[in-house]
Amino acid sequence: MTWETHSVTPDRFEDFADVINRTRRANHCWCLSHRLRAREIEGLGGGSR
Repeated sequence: MTWETHSVTPDRFEDFADVINRTRRANHCWCLSHRLRAREIEGLGGGSR
């Protein structure tokens, strides 16, 4: 198995989204999930964070 990495560019954004949020749940906050705990993210409210 070979591993490749690519820069995230506009034409590769969908590939990035597939890796980060493969189920495409709208309430999944991929931009904060590695920096905040779930409770802190919930405190930000729903919708587009």
